[in-house]
Amino acid sequence: MVDMQKIFKFMDNDTIITLILISLTFIIFTVHYIIFINYIVDDAGITFASAKTLVDYGRLSIDRYAEVVESYSNPLMVLILSGLYISGFQIIPSAKILNYFLGIITMGIIFLISYRFGKSSKLWLNVTGALLLALTTGFIIWSDAGLENGLYAFLIATSIYSILKFEDKSQAVYIIISSFLLAITRPEGILIALFIFAAFFLRNPKVNHKKILLPIASLILFYSLFIAARYELYSWIYPNTYYAKIGSSHIVNIITGIHYILDFIYHYITLFALIIALMLIATNSIEMSSNGRYNKCSIGTRNKVIAILFGFLVSLTIVWLYVVFIISPHMDEYIRGYISDIATISGTAIISISVVMLLIYALKNDLLYHVIKRAVILYNVLSNNRIIWYASFVALANLIYVLFVGETWGISRFLTPVLISLAVVLSELSKYGFTLYMQSKKSWHITGLISILFALFVFQMLYNTIYMYNNPIVSFWTIKEGRADIGNNIGGYLISNGYLPNAKHVTYMVPDIGATAFYADNYTIIDSAKLANIPLAHNQYEHTFFENYIFHVVKPVIIETHDIWSYQTDLLNYTEFNNNYVLVYGQGNITYYGKRVATGYYIRKDLFIAGEDTPINSNDTYLVLKGFNISANVLSRDGVLEINTIWQKTASCNDKIANNNELHIYLRNPTDSYLIDSHSITGGYYTPDKWDLSTLVIDKRTIDLKNVINGNYTLDADIIFPDGKSVSYLLGNVTVISDYKDIEQRYNTTLFESLYSNNYTNAEIVLKQIKGLNKQIYILYNNIILKKKLDYIDTLIDDGQLDQAYTNLYPFVGSEHLDIPIKSQFQSTQSKLSFLLEKRGKILESENHLKDAINSYEMSMWLNPDNSRLRRHIEELRKKLL
Repeated sequence: MVDMQKIFKFMDNDTIITLILISLTFIIFTVHYIIFINYIVDDAGITFASAKTLVDYGRLSIDRYAEVVESYSNPLMVLILSGLYISGFQIIPSAKILNYFLGIITMGIIFLISYRFGKSSKLWLNVTGALLLALTTGFIIWSDAGLENGLYAFLIATSIYSILKFEDKSQAVYIIISSFLLAITRPEGILIALFIFAAFFLRNPKVNHKKILLPIASLILFYSLFIAARYELYSWIYPNTYYAKIGSSHIVNIITGIHYILDFIYHYITLFALIIALMLIATNSIEMSSNGRYNKCSIGTRNKVIAILFGFLVSLTIVWLYVVFIISPHMDEYIRGYISDIATISGTAIISISVVMLLIYALKNDLLYHVIKRAVILYNVLSNNRIIWYASFVALANLIYVLFVGETWGISRFLTPVLISLAVVLSELSKYGFTLYMQSKKSWHITGLISILFALFVFQMLYNTIYMYNNPIVSFWTIKEGRADIGNNIGGYLISNGYLPNAKHVTYMVPDIGATAFYADNYTIIDSAKLANIPLAHNQYEHTFFENYIFHVVKPVIIETHDIWSYQTDLLNYTEFNNNYVLVYGQGNITYYGKRVATGYYIRKDLFIAGEDTPINSNDTYLVLKGFNISANVLSRDGVLEINTIWQKTASCNDKIANNNELHIYLRNPTDSYLIDSHSITGGYYTPDKWDLSTLVIDKRTIDLKNVINGNYTLDADIIFPDGKSVSYLLGNVTVISDYKDIEQRYNTTLFESLYSNNYTNAEIVLKQIKGLNKQIYILYNNIILKKKLDYIDTLIDDGQLDQAYTNLYPFVGSEHLDIPIKSQFQSTQSKLSFLLEKRGKILESENHLKDAINSYEMSMWLNPDNSRLRRHIEELRKKLL
């Protein structure tokens, strides 16, 4: 048994305190991480879905049917998760476990940075930066949320460590590897890497340039190869997320970026107060050991400081006036909200600086001397301490990028480099504070101040953690239970009942695409938030483009929209949306920032419309059966029955009665009655309150017959209303049998006779009759018919009838359950038609028929969504039109 007393006997107090702090840091980090263990932010789902799609389908996309797109900003994280997934590990827990251990390693690296390269002091002071991170809500939550922040923080810390090691020992391999991995982790990673090298140059102006040439040249070479690979795969230099975020005006980006930074400062104000206090303490520490070095202040220096303060004040005032009175009136109400917040803060800053200048002027040299002396000492602290120097450049690069890309969400989520920088800075500043503590006769003042500020920081982080725990931002699981599950339910209904052939045809426009893409089974994603949609990222929500692309090219089957996305897309401003989409779930039209916007889940109603007829004035019933057809009259328990009924609303039908209808399908004979199906008309997705009196609505239903006993039956449709009224309709007579070999043989003969005579209409009728007997045999015969149709489509292609060929091939695109020979022929036909449509588009483009060219190109893209080069060309062509 280990004797702990003997171990501690050989340790000094410094080592013991260090070990206690390291243990405390580890415990705090672990507990803090466990608090958010069930939280995943939806944006992490984009990474998960991309990794899943890559491994499961071999496609560089957001789901199995969507176009090739780099919908994520973290390629390294996607590669790591893909590797883990293909090795048999589940993606979601892998991301959480990975970030947990990377967080621990990151804190260890921060300790090593301070210990090996920082100011000499007590060993335990090197732990303060790591302890800060363990307490910081933003460092924990975004790593725990499944994002790349844990990996990013690790590489930021590693890069700072590597450049310091390189500065000491010229070991280039570490800084080459870490800076390259940093560059491919996030788009701003390359900017931060270059700023680190710039900091090295500025700090070591007389260094032999050959020393730094190798790591910089290596970084540029490797990053160039990475960009070349990205361009080869995606046809764009940057990820699609980059284009999506910089699409707004630069002024708006700067305004919203400033707002984001100020919001971060507000939620971490105690941390900044602690660091500022340590800076002031550091200046005292330096002054006490400077031997009078900072005791002089010339009139020239005084005037320069006044000039700088006055220039800054004037500049800030001019910018404030320009933003408030020139820019703000031309912005929409949403952006004006940002401007109002910033104007309040900047106005306060102007007043504060004015007061400081008046005090300086009034008190002249005394106060000015003190201010200048502190400023000079602080500059020396920041510039002479190399850890603080490099950390400052990392933070600066991060802030510049945030100002460039503008609006984003999630406090501190995109400021991980700043958090790492603050941690290493605090670790160093604490050493200056400890030095002053040892030198000062009033050390209790320092201890008291730092203790109070640290306690306030802990309480603010505790508040932030509790708040974030109780108010999770865009939770992956919430999106899964809402967007994904509802999309799958609607898509599954439409596919299983024959409204649409497969998931590729169920286009789902939704802004929250993480969980929605990860769990996409019965739909394919159209990302209205632009991250996973190239046309939207490059054209934003420009009215003419949006109208044509969304409502004439994409034609979403389902649209989910809410809050800011409803505001930005402005769907209510489009006639196509108002005329052809109906609300399924949600609030409908609301006011958001002064604008009427659509919110909720909408479905394209033309899927259910069978035509128009003369309105019915009747008091006998509410809904009238206007027509029907059934797929087969001879059935078995191995088959399915397809029923299409057409309905019309009468003048006496009120919405409350109509919307609570139930359609019961019965098989009846004198001795038995089987309820084989019960549902609301159209599944309740296109309810009668939204029908015009002249509208004919088709209800499609596919029914399993597993529990039906053999016999002869009438097929009845009973529609039942909540007031007790019901109407029964006879749909026909059917027979259920178990031995159907002879009938199947007759169907087989009729089917092939129809195919040989190219009578595809009759072949389809026979095929449905076969489906009523046996679903598996139906799939076999369906492949045979598909082969004949493919032969026919190939003939159309050879004859140059591309539009007719596209129309015939369209319903089969995305089909599953194809045998290998049919699948091969199908892919060949699809590829050939896609190529010829692209070729036709080039001819139309050369003749300056740009709209027709784009239409032909879009048809080609739908058949071949992996053609990223063509997508780039389409967007370049659109720019000419817009």
